[in-house]
Amino acid sequence: MLSTFRMKSLCRASIVLGLFLGMAGETVAQGERCDSRIKPITGTLGYSWREQGQRCEGLYESTVSAINLEVVSVLKGNLRFDFERHEILQLFAPDVSGLGPNPVRVRAVALPLKTYFRMDAVMPPSGAMVWPLGDIVERVKLPVEKIGIFGWVGSETDKIFVPLEVFPKGERPAQGTDAPVELVVRSAGDIELLAWRTSVEERKMTVWQEFPGVPVRAGQPVTLVLPGGTATVLRVEVAAKGLNIDKWTKLNIRLFRPGG
Repeated sequence: MLSTFRMKSLCRASIVLGLFLGMAGETVAQGERCDSRIKPITGTLGYSWREQGQRCEGLYESTVSAINLEVVSVLKGNLRFDFERHEILQLFAPDVSGLGPNPVRVRAVALPLKTYFRMDAVMPPSGAMVWPLGDIVERVKLPVEKIGIFGWVGSETDKIFVPLEVFPKGERPAQGTDAPVELVVRSAGDIELLAWRTSVEERKMTVWQEFPGVPVRAGQPVTLVLPGGTATVLRVEVAAKGLNIDKWTKLNIRLFRPGG
């Protein structure tokens, strides 16, 4: 039989091991919640898990070169908030149950180039989430016109973008809004010409529409208003020609258009 001393030692060792494994499990869970590919800055403003609002948010260090042409916002209606009111925003997703049981992933980014801010969250189809602005956005004084927000279903590399509606908490209209869906893209370089076209999946593309506000400086957001109609998945193609460069860059995406 084991001595009393040895039994006590084994018990203490088991308790310590259990605490260690519990802490390790919690650390893994924390790591899985946030994007491990980006490196947070040091301090409380760094990109990390925020318990209130159940999201990852903060500033991070640049580790990759800027993408040449990318989606930075897909919203139905305008984003608005007031720093002075210390607001909490509510984000609403449309009914995307027709796209499968997958949750809607949410991302907010800073629109200016070289401003490395991000917020990531997950919510159910037709769901909602709260976003307290006081944790990061108010502290770094990131104004409303410099934030882009979009949702998607699918993987990081195979997205169907989902337009979100965003309102200060308690201000969502009872019947929603009939505002159009706005797609915002950004280029890492200056643009001389920009055009875009759409189609319902598997159908012929519409004619190219030229964006009138060219040239566009590097990092300047370009807003494209998508056509309305019944609920469907649109194919959207955006083409941009670099300023004084004989080269076109194309962006092809799929985007869910809510009906209405």
